Amino acid sequence: PGTSVDNYVLFQPASGTLEDVVFSSQTAASYVLNLANANHIRLNKLKITFNPNVVVTYPLRLGMNSTGCQILNCRFEEVYAYSTALFYSGGADSLLVKNCDFARGRIAISMVGPASDNMAHGNRVEGCHVTSPQNTGIILRNQVNGVIDSCWVTGVTSNASYCILLQDCSGATRVTRNVVYTTKGAPAIGATDFNGTPDNYAVIA
Repeated sequence: PGTSVDNYVLFQPASGTLEDVVFSSQTAASYVLNLANANHIRLNKLKITFNPNVVVTYPLRLGMNSTGCQILNCRFEEVYAYSTALFYSGGADSLLVKNCDFARGRIAISMVGPASDNMAHGNRVEGCHVTSPQNTGIILRNQVNGVIDSCWVTGVTSNASYCILLQDCSGATRVTRNVVYTTKGAPAIGATDFNGTPDNYAVIA
C-alpha cells in the first residue's frame, strides 16, 4: 500500500485513456477487485465490468482498515442489475470517489461503516454520474462527515428505496448540489438517524 497522501500507489492506463485497461470477470464471483487493508491506493481511468450472464456481488470492494484511497474517473457497468452494489466500501475512511460513471447494479455506490457505534469517517462522493440502478443510487450508512456533492442520480428503475439514502450519519454530513431524477416513483432522498451538534451539523440542499 501507499504510505501517505503524497506517497500513494497509482493504477491507471499507461496511455491515460479511459477503458484502455478493463477489469472484468467472466465467471460468477464475489468480486472483480477486492482491496482489503488498502491504504493510499488510487484507481484512475479504469473500467470495471463483468459477463452479463454471471453474478458478481461487488465488482469493486474496499475492505476494512483501508484509508485514504481514491477512485477517480472510472467506469462501472453491467448489463443487468445482478450485483448487490457496483462499488462497496465496508469501513474505509477518508475515501474519495470522484468523476466516476456507474451504470445499473441494484445499488451503484454503497458506503457502509461497520456499525452505528463504529462509524466510518470522512468519505466523499463527488461529481459522479449514476444511471439506472435498480434500487438506490448512493447509500451512506454509519458515516461521520460524509459528503455527496455535485452528483447526478437518474433513472432508478423501481420504487423499492431512495435515489440517495442516508442512515446513521453524524457530524458535518453534506449532501449538496446534486441532481436526482426518476420516473419510477422512487423518493429522491431518504435520511434517518442523524446526530449532529449546533456547530457540527448536517446540510441537505
